[in-house]
Amino acid sequence: MKNYYKLSIVFAVLIITLSSLKAQTNSTISVSGVEGATTNPVVISPNTSGQYVIDNIDKLRAISKAIRENTNKHFTDTTFILTQDISFSSSDIIFNLDGTSGDESNFIPIGGWQDATTKNSDYYFGGTFDGNNKTISGLIIKEKKL
Repeated sequence: MKNYYKLSIVFAVLIITLSSLKAQTNSTISVSGVEGATTNPVVISPNTSGQYVIDNIDKLRAISKAIRENTNKHFTDTTFILTQDISFSSSDIIFNLDGTSGDESNFIPIGGWQDATTKNSDYYFGGTFDGNNKTISGLIIKEKKL
C-alpha cells in the first residue's frame, strides 16, 4: 500500500509539472520599445502547436529586443515559426552606426549583441527558428567599424 501512495504522489507531481510547462508554452511574448515597431508592445502569440508565430518585421525584431533586454532570456525550448515572407525596405532603417551614409542597418541580430554596437556573448538565442520555407529579404546588418 505504501508504494501505491508513493506512486500516486509521483504522478501528481508529474501532472502538475507538465501542466505548468504547458501554461508557459501557451503564453504570449510581449516586448515594449521595439525599434521601428508600428505597435507597442509587440505581442507574439503561439499557434495551436505551441510555436510562436513570426509574420512581420516587428515580431522578428521583438525576439532580438527581448534577448538584449535580459541576459537570462534565451528562449531555450521555444520554437518560433516564420509564417509569412518578410521583406525589409529602405524605409525600415532603424539605426546608423556612425552617421555616415552606408552604415545604415534595419536589424540587430538575434543574440550576440547587447545593443546596436556592442557584441556580448551573454545575449544568445537558445531556441529553434523554423523558417518554414519562407524568406526574409532585404535584411541589412552592419557592424561598428573599429
